[in-house]
Amino acid sequence: MKTEPLPGWAAAYVAILSFIILYVLKVMTGLKGTPGEEITGLDLSEHGAYGYPEHLESAENPAFAVEKTDMKVVSR
Repeated sequence: MKTEPLPGWAAAYVAILSFIILYVLKVMTGLKGTPGEEITGLDLSEHGAYGYPEHLESAENPAFAVEKTDMKVVSR
């Protein structure tokens, strides 16, 4: 089955409608978090949980550490 390319008017319609919807959302709720929320992480600030908890390492026993003397990465 051969598909036809999207006509130019349809692409323009979708682009304009998307812009209008995103603009309304930006005015009503905002599209970005505050700088503090972005630094903390949006998963933690918005939902109160880590997005990828399996990637966390405990502070007492990290998987990798950087030696301060020669800045080499070593595995523990």
